Amino acid sequence: MKKILLTICLVVFLVAGSQIVSAQDEITECIKLREKVTLRMPGESSDATFKKGVVIAPRKLDILECVDYSAISTQCGNTGEQSGNCYTTEFAIIVALSYLNFVITWLFYTLMLIVTIMIIYGGFLIITSAGDPEKAGKGRKAVTFAAIGLAVALLARVVPSLVRFVVGV
Repeated sequence: MKKILLTICLVVFLVAGSQIVSAQDEITECIKLREKVTLRMPGESSDATFKKGVVIAPRKLDILECVDYSAISTQCGNTGEQSGNCYTTEFAIIVALSYLNFVITWLFYTLMLIVTIMIIYGGFLIITSAGDPEKAGKGRKAVTFAAIGLAVALLARVVPSLVRFVVGV
């Protein structure tokens, strides 16, 4: 069993490593942002906001280089809201933040769905316990753990905003 797990880990490591090495070439694609991204550009005192749906690229691109989009010949501004397609040297961080925000949002929604299901399940166990203290206790535990999960999920969603507010970013 250990040999099988070691082989699987080695294969995953080699495949991931080859993908990372191949990704080191110059980026020639443009990306349509899935989420709004706010970023403080180097040397600037105010933020630049990239709206959801804006297409960005790492450099000027001709029509044929940017699949499904028009040519990108406008440089993104370092401050204010970016509502049109543009290119920027901060391409990688903007794309990473956009995808990270997208994944975090969906994880939050998934957690909220699980919490809702657990509360309904716990309530069902309490209602149908018919005086059985073991079944009622199991239902109370399910509701308690769901409430704890809800609190953790909400804190995880609020803490980054609080840190940004306190730090002033």
